[in-house]
Amino acid sequence: MTWSAVASLALETSTRALDRPLLVGSHVYDPSVMLPLWSNATGVITDPDISGEPAYYAVDRAKFRQTNPDDSTTDFWLVYAFNGDFDTFAILNGSLHLVTGLTMDIEIADDGAFTTNFATIATGVTFTGSEYMGFMNYVRSGSGYVRFHFSAPSGFTPYLGEAWLGRRRQLVSAPAQGHDINARASTVATSDNGSTQTVRALATGRRVPDVLIHTNDRDSTLADTDTLRSFWSDTRNGALPFLWCPLPASAQDTVYLLRHTNKALDLAKIGPVGGFDFSQQWIEQPPFVGVV
Repeated sequence: MTWSAVASLALETSTRALDRPLLVGSHVYDPSVMLPLWSNATGVITDPDISGEPAYYAVDRAKFRQTNPDDSTTDFWLVYAFNGDFDTFAILNGSLHLVTGLTMDIEIADDGAFTTNFATIATGVTFTGSEYMGFMNYVRSGSGYVRFHFSAPSGFTPYLGEAWLGRRRQLVSAPAQGHDINARASTVATSDNGSTQTVRALATGRRVPDVLIHTNDRDSTLADTDTLRSFWSDTRNGALPFLWCPLPASAQDTVYLLRHTNKALDLAKIGPVGGFDFSQQWIEQPPFVGVV
């Protein structure tokens, strides 16, 4: 098993800095190598698994099921194998923001002892809420092992619904400039280029976004149409849940786990020289963001 890295596309990074939305449909967890485990020993794959609720819940794309170690101490590692491309991580439905002084590091290596081709890919991450998405300046590709290291000054027990690694798909066009995704009433917002997003908020607080994006394909190195087709492939043609971060520069703690309601990719051509219309209805997966 081995991994390598290439620098992220500069245009992608600058577009994210403008608070344009992004999607993450892939997850690089590799179940064929090992089941995830919790460790409070050395954070290697030969450590005994001290899971209370199964560590597999951290990678099952169903954040309502939380996993936790069956212990309380100052250091824990969540370990699993990966295979694929990734440049983004997300913690969903976590209690980590409730632990005073807690920080998270993410480390990867070719081997389960974390000695060969070892790298720290995120360090000193802190949390202000139950959801958080973080970004790397490199796209890592290949296979290996990853461990999420949680550390705090006093003994604690971490609880989380998902520890996600995947490849982000950065959009140039925003479907709802100025729209409040946390609104509890149904709204429609229109962006400068005519893209719209209608969010129907149900009584439970669940969001059901109806998204229409007029693709911006003016720069072939980051064309929305290609981005959306890659995202669709990442979700196995709409079959898998995915992540949506509407404001990745200013609100990394607002991340939604969604499903497609219509498993069809429809990219209608806009006129003879225009782009395409991407039209989808999504439905938020529980627990719903911002609902107590």
